[in-house]
Amino acid sequence: MQKRRDAPGPLNVEALYTMAQLCAVVGPSWTEWSLSRLLEKNGVEFVRSGRAKFVPLCEIEKKIPSLWESLKAAEVLRRGR
Repeated sequence: MQKRRDAPGPLNVEALYTMAQLCAVVGPSWTEWSLSRLLEKNGVEFVRSGRAKFVPLCEIEKKIPSLWESLKAAEVLRRGR
């Protein structure tokens, strides 16, 4: 059973994002597992700290441009611009 996610706040510019932060931005249809698999299949390198998995935003920008554009568009809509 999936956890319920509340509406996320804006995605602040950071060097690393957790899978949960990215899932909140891309939409409720994505789980951390499914997004992780998409990123792995496209060669995105993760930064791990213990059990936590972090994603450098520059990796998404370089290796999955369509997801990068979707993230930017979602953020523009969320901010109302």
